[in-house]
Order: sequence, then structure tokens, then C-alpha cells
Amino acid sequence: MEEKKGPSTSGENDDLVFTAASNTNFSDFEDSMQNESALFAGVDYIITRNKKDFETATIPVVTAEEFVEISKKIQ
Repeated sequence: MEEKKGPSTSGENDDLVFTAASNTNFSDFEDSMQNESALFAGVDYIITRNKKDFETATIPVVTAEEFVEISKKIQ
């Protein structure tokens, strides 16, 4: 059986994300956790209804409508 690659489910990755989220410039811890989780997962965008909450995000933040337009251009 081939060993699975990628994020661990053992909780060690949770600790890394939690530690990183604790050391960011976000005023809201939950937004910080979402940003750090997105970075850890390697996603290209954070999709949200409230972009203002992610002004200090380190990856692009878009609304759902903006993402639909972006994805149309990629196809």
C-alpha cells in the first residue's frame, strides 16, 4: 500500500496553523486561522463575503462573484 502524501491528520498540522495564526496582524483570531489554514493548504484565494476582514491577508481575497469571473477567464 502506497503511503499517502500531503497534510497529516494527526493534529501536528493543526498545531502549526494555530501557532502561525497566533502570530499575525489580524484583529480577529478566526480570520487569522482561516488565512493560515489557506496558506498551509496552498490555496490560491480566500473567498469571503466580507473582504474587509482580510485586509492583512497574505493571499488574494475575493468575493464569490469575483471568483466566478476569475474562473471564467481561466477556463
